[in-house]
Amino acid sequence: MVAFSLFACLTLFALSALHAAWAARVWWPVGDEGQLARTVAGFPGVEKMPNALACALVAAALFVVALLLTIAVLDAEPPALVWPALVGASFVFLVRGAVGYTPYWHRATPEEPFRRLDRIFYSPLCLILGGAIAATAIGI
Repeated sequence: MVAFSLFACLTLFALSALHAAWAARVWWPVGDEGQLARTVAGFPGVEKMPNALACALVAAALFVVALLLTIAVLDAEPPALVWPALVGASFVFLVRGAVGYTPYWHRATPEEPFRRLDRIFYSPLCLILGGAIAATAIGI
């Protein structure tokens, strides 16, 4: 279980760094803003990435969740607020992962390559991260 939690920590830190790069307007890994938007957002006609503030807020949220998860894994008695924060984060990731398989989400995000990548990577990753966070929270 610790390995599963540590995988989630490292993944969340990496995703946080990626969103921070996007906040800095670095269009990695694609290089072109429009193509990156179609790769990671997928809404009809999307040509621009979300604004820098939105990307920075997501980066900060992912960083906080990764930090709380790290504390939960490494501290025998983590602070009291860690558990409800992890339960909330788990809920968000599990809902996002599940919504990715609904007809509503398929209609709302038809752009390729997002549609294919969401089905293969993004939604399953959200479910895995949500499960890892929940398992860690249950173990507290």
